[in-house]
Amino acid sequence: MKKKYSVIKKKNALTLIIVIIIGIFLALISLDYAINKHFEQSGKSENAGSRPSFYADEKNQMDLTLPSDSADTSLNSLTYKVSLQNKMEGFSVCKYNLYYYWDEDQDGYYHISNNDEITLTGIIDGKTIFENIQLNDYNLDDNKTLLSSYYIANDGATIANQTWNIMASFHPAQNQDNILNKTYFGKIGVDDVVCSDARYLKDEVISNNNYICLNSTDEYCTSDKLYQIISITDEGIKIVKTSSSGVASWSDDLLSRISDSFLRGEGKYLKGMIEDFEWSLSDEGDNMVQVNSKIGLLSEEEYNNLAFLDNYEKPYLVLSHSGILATENGLEKNNTDVGYVYPVFYLNKDAIVSKGDGSEGNPYFVN
Repeated sequence: MKKKYSVIKKKNALTLIIVIIIGIFLALISLDYAINKHFEQSGKSENAGSRPSFYADEKNQMDLTLPSDSADTSLNSLTYKVSLQNKMEGFSVCKYNLYYYWDEDQDGYYHISNNDEITLTGIIDGKTIFENIQLNDYNLDDNKTLLSSYYIANDGATIANQTWNIMASFHPAQNQDNILNKTYFGKIGVDDVVCSDARYLKDEVISNNNYICLNSTDEYCTSDKLYQIISITDEGIKIVKTSSSGVASWSDDLLSRISDSFLRGEGKYLKGMIEDFEWSLSDEGDNMVQVNSKIGLLSEEEYNNLAFLDNYEKPYLVLSHSGILATENGLEKNNTDVGYVYPVFYLNKDAIVSKGDGSEGNPYFVN
């Protein structure tokens, strides 16, 4: 019995040793996997570290003391800084919203008229990005005003900086006695920052996929922010809005009228992206004249060459001096009837794409 017990004991000991060896082997495999996984995750963290780091000043105080004499229209100004740092090589962009925030104020501001009253203008490197943005009413619980949806880009392991020069103005009008000589308290600050990889729009292959979305923070592009690319040239990226911005009849000041209307309305946050341009018109003697305007219209040549314009609602105005309309029957000269206005303008040639492939359902999102 002792001998049998001894054999069993030896077998158990051998089994135990085998189990221990297997356990050690499995532990080594697990350790090796954990080490590899650690380095794999470290690599991911390092790549994640290459994501852009966005910095902005804290909210800067910008109190607004209105004059006792309404003839004094300049209030005050400040500088506000943002920056973007890349840790590694790569092209990144951060889009952000710049706001004016009212401080809590028991005597809060209330807009007296429908005209401009207290407005802010913002400039970067001598370029006006937004102009005369009317501040919202504190007393209507509208405690912040969007001044601009703008962006900062960084290409490479560097730090890109932007310095805003923000100026406040007062626009005198009647019935403003109750706000004269008062001080309203507020701050300038940034919010709603979204950062992503980026690329230049001019480097994309533009064919049928020529849709772009401007000034949208939504995941999808709404129809009022959808445009199509006409051409990419040295002057910039020429685009047309895919939905009309109202109707007009031809007049000598048409371009200035539609430019003012567009930039004060639906396009007011796009001003910093749009280039000035000399639009060619023909005068009464068929001589070519130049009109400087940020916003223009489609040309006769574009009407004849761009098939996608057939989808636009007719009749619409075509660039000319004599009031040509694109109708269901083709181009027709008519000086009296109104036509839809499809704003055309040139984006800066360094416009940046943050996502999209240019199709109608997935347009290029352009900052």
